[in-house]
Amino acid sequence: MTPQAPLLLTDEALGRARDWVQQHARPLERARFAQVVDGGSTQAVADALAAFGNTDGGFGRALEPDCRAPEASVLATLTALDVAYEHGLPGDHAIVARACDWLVAHAEQDDAGRWVWPFLPLSAQASPHAPWWEQSEPGQLAAMFDGFVANPGVAITAHLWRREAAAPGSVPSELLTAITEQAAHVARAGVADDDVNAHDALAHFAGETAAPASVRAAIVGYLESVLPERVMRASADFAQYGIHPLWIAPDPGHPLADALAGPLALALDHTIASQQPDGSWAPFWSWGTGAPEWGAGTSGVERHARGAQRACAAAARPRRRSRRAAGWLSGAPASTRSARSWSRSPAAPPITRRRSSPPRTRPLRRPTRPRPSRRAAPRASPCTP
Repeated sequence: MTPQAPLLLTDEALGRARDWVQQHARPLERARFAQVVDGGSTQAVADALAAFGNTDGGFGRALEPDCRAPEASVLATLTALDVAYEHGLPGDHAIVARACDWLVAHAEQDDAGRWVWPFLPLSAQASPHAPWWEQSEPGQLAAMFDGFVANPGVAITAHLWRREAAAPGSVPSELLTAITEQAAHVARAGVADDDVNAHDALAHFAGETAAPASVRAAIVGYLESVLPERVMRASADFAQYGIHPLWIAPDPGHPLADALAGPLALALDHTIASQQPDGSWAPFWSWGTGAPEWGAGTSGVERHARGAQRACAAAARPRRRSRRAAGWLSGAPASTRSARSWSRSPAAPPITRRRSSPPRTRPLRRPTRPRPSRRAAPRASPCTP
């Protein structure tokens, strides 16, 4: 059989993406694009990210743009950690330190004695938000996210291990031990086959080298056994919300990259092929009929910008699909991974696991459920730096 012709992200296509981001994105997304695609400054990313910090040490101010609450939240603070991680800020960086300290201080025990982090304070209900952040009824948000144990708990656990490795003693050992066992239990019990965010959080933990090797191995084993049948693995799958292979294994060194080699190859080709004429990449979910403003607001613009940033990062360096076998999927050293490496290497572009438009700025924190079509036409937001 004749091999498929290589797909190319041309200089012209990259230029259209760059122009779109420059015209529409927030300063943070512009800095991120510049760092991962054009060799820009990591400090510029850190400075732009710091603008979303609150005086209490947490992050808010619509950093995660589908909740416009100005107050600090687990959602925004975890997003800050994801951005820091994706752009190579070390575990002892001031942004990582303040975010982790805030999360440690805001851990709660639920009725079952588990340590959890509710995504949003009740006060966030008063701010514009996408429908999956609704909490007008008692316990509504906890029910939507299965008690917050897997998502965001497992992802936060990975970040706290990274922080502890860089600054020993910075995370209470009792808390770290307890939440690590909770992460292991999530894998032992298994997660629903359509729970996008739980798989993503487990994959984050699996790729965190600072986490205990035995727990990582158990999680990798579980994910290797289920993900080949659960990730997007056919062209039609990319038309709707699902488990994106590039969210799971964002660089060739990730322990799940080999198990997902076929879906990853398809995802990379789809990324190159799905760029829109204006240079952006569209989200593949909708905002729901209950919140018609979200498709028309800056949330859509910001996610388009992050999608363009990450898609270009995934496909632009080098731009030849034919080099994938020698680079991305072979697990090349970090210094040679720029063709297909995303957020897990300081020198590589991000993907937001944690974290929206394909291939991720991922909606890491979003529940799994069908969504109706979204609408366009960007608006300004008073919360967005």
